Amino acid sequence: MKNVKYILATLLTLTMLLSCTDEEAMRQRLDYVSQCNRADTVFSEAWLPTVDSLVNYFNHNGNANERMMALYLKGRVHHDMGEAPIALECYQKATEMADTTRKDCDFHTLAAIYGQMIDLYHRQFLPDDEMKAIEMAEKYAYKNKDTLAAITAFRLKTGVYFHRNDTDSMLYVTQRSVELYRQHGGNHLAAQILILPISIYLHRGQYQQAWEAMQVYEKESGFFDEKGNILEGKELYYYYKGMYCLSQNKHDEAIALFRKTLKGGFLEAGYKGLLSVYEKKHYPDSIAKYARLFANANDDSYREVEQNVIHQTSALYNYSRQQKLADENSRKAQTNRLIAIVVTILGITTIIFVYSKIKKKARQKIKQLSLDYETSLNQLYAAKDNLRLLNYDHEVKNQQMESEIQELKDVIVRANQEKNMLDENMNELQQRLSDLIDEQKEMSAQFKKDIRNKEKEIAKWQEKAKDLDHQLVLNKGINKEAEFRESIIFKKFEVRGLSKRVIVPPTDKDWNDLTEAFRAHFIRYYAFIAQEHHLPVNQFRLCVLIRLGFNNEQIRILMDKDTQQVYRLKKLANYSLFGTQDASTLEENLKPYYR
Repeated sequence: MKNVKYILATLLTLTMLLSCTDEEAMRQRLDYVSQCNRADTVFSEAWLPTVDSLVNYFNHNGNANERMMALYLKGRVHHDMGEAPIALECYQKATEMADTTRKDCDFHTLAAIYGQMIDLYHRQFLPDDEMKAIEMAEKYAYKNKDTLAAITAFRLKTGVYFHRNDTDSMLYVTQRSVELYRQHGGNHLAAQILILPISIYLHRGQYQQAWEAMQVYEKESGFFDEKGNILEGKELYYYYKGMYCLSQNKHDEAIALFRKTLKGGFLEAGYKGLLSVYEKKHYPDSIAKYARLFANANDDSYREVEQNVIHQTSALYNYSRQQKLADENSRKAQTNRLIAIVVTILGITTIIFVYSKIKKKARQKIKQLSLDYETSLNQLYAAKDNLRLLNYDHEVKNQQMESEIQELKDVIVRANQEKNMLDENMNELQQRLSDLIDEQKEMSAQFKKDIRNKEKEIAKWQEKAKDLDHQLVLNKGINKEAEFRESIIFKKFEVRGLSKRVIVPPTDKDWNDLTEAFRAHFIRYYAFIAQEHHLPVNQFRLCVLIRLGFNNEQIRILMDKDTQQVYRLKKLANYSLFGTQDASTLEENLKPYYR
C-alpha cells in the first residue's frame, strides 16, 4: 500500500512538472486566440483543435478567468461555424466558470459572452432567453465600469420587443437609451439609434417628430459625408426619408430617395416606396410594375428567412454529430492515459534507481571525508608534539647555559681575588664570557624563529581541519535533510500539497508532528524563526513550508488559504523577521539560514 501511495505521489509530481513546462506556452496561446477574436477574425473548423486544447488544459490548471476565456473562445469558433447550439452551450459553461465575487473577475469578457448569447437568441426567435442575456450583459458592463457598453446592452431590448410586436416598448427603450447616451457624452451614439423611432413615427403618422429625429440623425450620427450621402450598407434610411417626403407630397424627391434605396440593395423597401408613390399618383401601369417587383422582393426575403431556419436545423444535426465524435475522442483519451500511466511508472522506477545510486555515492563521499578529517587531526597532534619537544630542548639548553654563566661569574670572583696572579688570563675569560652571551642571544633568536614557523604550520593544519570539519557537517546536513524527506510526516504533507482539491487539510496534530520533526532536522533554521523571533503560528508554518520547498499553490492548499491570504502572510513574516514589507523577497531573505 505504501508503494502505491508513493507511486501516485510521484506521478502527481511529474504531472505538475510537465504542466509547469507548458504553462507559459498555453497562456500565450490563449492570449493569441483572444487577440484574434478581438480583431474580428472569422474562425473556421481549423481552429477547433486549438480551442479544445485550451479548454482541456485550463479546466485543470487555470484560474476562473482563464477557464471562462477558453470556453468563450471555443463558443466563438462554433458560433462562426454556424453551430449555434454548441456555441450557446460553451457560452453558458463559460458564464458558470466566472467567479463574480472576486475583485479580479473579468467582467469585460463576461459581458461580451452575454452579448454573443443575445445575438444567437435573437436569430433563433427566443425573446425570453434574449431578454435574460441582455439584463446580464447590462449588469456586468456596469460592474466593469463600462457605462456606454451597459447602455448599448439596454438598447438591445428593442430586438426583444420587435419579436413581440410591442412598438410602445421599442420606442420607450430607444428614447431612454438616447437620454443615457447624451448624459455620458455619447451624442453620436444617441443619434445613430434614431432610425427606429423615425420608422415608428412615420408608421403612426407623427411626421413632425419623424422630421426632427431625421435632422438629428443626419447631423450627429456621423453616417453622412460632406455631400450628404449615407455610408454604404445604411441606405435603408433613404426609404424612411422618402416616406416622409411622400407624406409631404414631394413626389419627385421621394422617387429619387427610393431609387437610392434600391441602389443600396434594399429591394423590398425600395419597390414598396415606389409602389406607394404611384398609388398616390394613380398611375396604373407603374402600380402594376412595382407591385410585381415588390412581391418578388418580398418572396426573396421570405426565402432568406426560410433558409436561416433550415440552417439552424442543420446546426442541431451537426451538434449531435459532434457529440458522437466527442464520445469517440473520450474513449481514445482513456487509452492514451493508460499508456501514459505505464510510461510514468517506468520513469518512476528509473528515478528511484538513480536516486539510490546517488545516495550510495554520497555515503561513500562522507566516509572518505571522515577518513581525511581523522588523518588531518593526527597530523595536527604530531605537530603539537614536535612543538612540545622543541620547548623542552630550549629549556634544557637554557638551564645549561645559565649554569655555565654562573660558574664563570664564580671564576671571575675568584680571579678578582687572585687578580695579581691572574691578570694575564682576565682578558681571555672576559672574551669567553662575551662570546657565550652572544651565542645565547643567537640561540634565542633562532628558537623564536623556529617557534613562529611551527605556529604557522599548526595554523595551516588547523585551517585545513576546520574546512574538513565544515564539509563533514555540510554533508551530514544534506544527508539529514534527505532523511527528513523520507519521513512519514513529510510524505503526508507532500501528498496533500499536490492535490488540487484537498478534502481534509492537515490537522493540528499533523502540524505538531511536522514541527517536532522539523526542529530535530533543521536546528539553525528553527532557532531563527521560532526562538529568536517567536513568529505567530501561521507565519511560522508558512516559513516551515517555504524551507521544505513547497510552492505558493501547495502552501495555499496545505494552509487552507486563498492566494491573497498567502500573499499577506508572506508580507507579515518578512516584516517580522527582516523588517521588510514585501512578499516577494521572503524566500531569498530566508536562504542564509537554511543550514
